[in-house]
Order: sequence, then C-alpha cells, then structure tokens
Amino acid sequence: MEILKYLAGYSENIQNQVIKMIDSDKLNDYLLNKYHFSHEIKTDKALYQYVMDLKNQYLKRIRLNYLKFLIWLLFGIWCLVLGVFIRGLSPLC
Repeated sequence: MEILKYLAGYSENIQNQVIKMIDSDKLNDYLLNKYHFSHEIKTDKALYQYVMDLKNQYLKRIRLNYLKFLIWLLFGIWCLVLGVFIRGLSPLC
C-alpha cells in the first residue's frame, strides 16, 4: 500500500492496525476522536502555501525588527556626530 511509506518507521504491528482501520473505514473517526479537530489543508499545494505564509510572516517580523534597530543605530550615530562636531557638546544627545 502506498500510504504505508509514511509509516515505514513504525512497527509492523502499528502498520497492521492502521491498515485494518483504513480497510474498515474507521481511521478518520479514530483520528477525529483523538485530536478533536481537522485542518483545511488537503493538498500538497495548500500545505506549501500555508508554510510559505508562515515563513513570510516570520521573516517580515525579523526584517521589521532589524529595520527598527538600524534606525535607532543611525539616530545614535547622528546624535553622537551632531553633539561632538557641531555643538562641541558631550556625545550624548
């Protein structure tokens, strides 16, 4: 059975139990009873899109935090330069 390639790491006993549940059409009921919910991802394309959305959302947060850091760094450098060279004040703004 092709679906068993995903269960290859499990014992033969577990694989046989899954085959019995598939043959008797009870696997879906068992999984819903155990986990109490089902997700909407039914295809490889939908899974790919879901993962890409998560990746982009995470990277967007990282980029935003990095940009904030750069702005504060540049502001600090600007205050330092402004304070030392233009006004002759201490390097603190």
